[in-house]
Amino acid sequence: MAGRGIVSMTGFGEALANVNGRSYSIRIRTVNHKGLDIRCRLPSELQFLEREILSHIRTLLSRGHVDLVVQQDRKAASPGTMTWNEDVAREYRSVWSRAAGTSESPVDPSWLLQQDGVWRMEEEEIPQELLRDGILEGVHSGLTEVIRTRVEEGEILSKTLEGRVVILKAIVSQIGLLSPELVKIRQGELRQRVQEAYEQSEGSVSVRLDEELLHLADKMDIDEEVTRLGSHFKQFERILSGSQKGPHGKRLGFLSQELMREATTVASKAGSEEISSLSVDARVEIERIREQIMNVE
Repeated sequence: MAGRGIVSMTGFGEALANVNGRSYSIRIRTVNHKGLDIRCRLPSELQFLEREILSHIRTLLSRGHVDLVVQQDRKAASPGTMTWNEDVAREYRSVWSRAAGTSESPVDPSWLLQQDGVWRMEEEEIPQELLRDGILEGVHSGLTEVIRTRVEEGEILSKTLEGRVVILKAIVSQIGLLSPELVKIRQGELRQRVQEAYEQSEGSVSVRLDEELLHLADKMDIDEEVTRLGSHFKQFERILSGSQKGPHGKRLGFLSQELMREATTVASKAGSEEISSLSVDARVEIERIREQIMNVE
């Protein structure tokens, strides 16, 4: 069964939930993170939904930092009941009297009506079940948009990684072409040294020394590392093609570590300036790949 291509951890989604005349805006933003880290900010009347919202996010996303904000749009709210706040009005009357210097001075009604808190808007209480259904539907719509943008971003990431892998494969191919000739040259040099040692010591040099020197030349052979790099490339390409089930971020991260390990081994075995330079180029490309993988879910 075919899987899905890589998905980015960068995404954004928003939705609007209307519940009995109240309007709530829902904004969700995600960025990369080693695990799933969720920050949920809700109005006080929606705090009872936090656990359910977190659970819903976990069913749809596996990695990334998620920042979800729900706010009530007060401007779009339906009018409620205006209530006179006598306690606040009494305080303002007291302030007016102190300013006028006498308790006999009547308070200017127009001034009093303009003061904060004198009139209180009491909104109609909405049953929690209605709030739950409306908000969760809005959150789901926002998450659907987040997933869509993460998939689109993942497609861009995939193409970038494919290009990097092509460059890396070309570098390794050059190393592979140079390796057999390098081994032959090194083995020839060592054999010449052994022969000279025999001649100078009149045959007293041990045959064991000959074997050890040839073994040392064999250790310069990087064919195994080149072969393993090729195997890692195939796994990389299978993931990028979407033929394996995701999420893929951690798997790609592990593969990039293995690529770096093999490239480092090639560098340590390099017996020529040309291979050493190519191995540096390979490690630079692998590091660029690792930076891109950090944003893969």
